[in-house]
Amino acid sequence: MEIHGFYGLIDDGSDAYGRVLIVHVPKWVRGYVIDIRQGDRLPVNRVDGNGGGTLTVLSTGRHKYYSPGKRVTTCTVCVPEEQWALFVD
Repeated sequence: MEIHGFYGLIDDGSDAYGRVLIVHVPKWVRGYVIDIRQGDRLPVNRVDGNGGGTLTVLSTGRHKYYSPGKRVTTCTVCVPEEQWALFVD
């Protein structure tokens, strides 16, 4: 899954609230800052080009620890399971 080429989504499984996704910024993207908050709507395009849509962010979280001064390139988001199902083959 890719969002406008600036960052991608990796399915990390379900939890009690919805589908947990890891948001990551590819190494070739420079100067892009992850600023995703609860309630945001993320525009999403399928990598295969067969459609797109939006995902509503239910919650956000830290994917791993980053020491002070390091660029944050990953985070986790939780989205509704039924919205994510539209993008799964």
